[in-house]
Amino acid sequence: MLKGGESPPTPASAYGWSKLLAEAVHRFWQVSGPERRLTIVRPAIIFGPGENGNFTRLAAALKRRRFFFPGRRDTVKACGYVEELLRAMDFMHARNAGMVLFNFCYDHDYTIEEICDAFHEIGGLAPPRGTLPLALMLAVARTFELLDALGLEALNALGLPNSINRNRVGKLVRSTNIEPAMLMALGYEYRTDLVSALKTWEAAQPQGEFV
Repeated sequence: MLKGGESPPTPASAYGWSKLLAEAVHRFWQVSGPERRLTIVRPAIIFGPGENGNFTRLAAALKRRRFFFPGRRDTVKACGYVEELLRAMDFMHARNAGMVLFNFCYDHDYTIEEICDAFHEIGGLAPPRGTLPLALMLAVARTFELLDALGLEALNALGLPNSINRNRVGKLVRSTNIEPAMLMALGYEYRTDLVSALKTWEAAQPQGEFV
């Protein structure tokens, strides 16, 4: 489902709820003083130097030729470069409104296939090795859940991770389809896109490592 700035929040985890509660705390702070200004940004996947997160892990898996598309190739992964995020925050804060809330990501719905293609083009990383069927992934995850139910000792004895489950598999194939509606409506001009941002990141130190 496409998420715009006016979409009602629907946290699916304790982490998501914590962010929503933090927004409420800051909103209360802002209305408690007429001179106070508050800019709340809800970012999609942010990448760039120092990230060591989703994009860094993807780049490492591609480099080692260990990445398969999970379930499908057209999963949308809304994203944005860290420097673009800062420019967007400055743009919105400069409007001098009492409180402003906006989504941040690129105004193109990048799919996991497009992201992998960009890493291949810019960094010379290997393309994905294929697509793993969702049914197979869920079956494997269910096996790990059963092993986990026997106790962590069983997983540790086999040298297996204890964090694989069907919920995590579901996140891999679920689109994070976010729309930067307010930025678009206010005429924000992006200075980068996925490809140019990856070029900037690839040139950063340590060069070509995407960390």
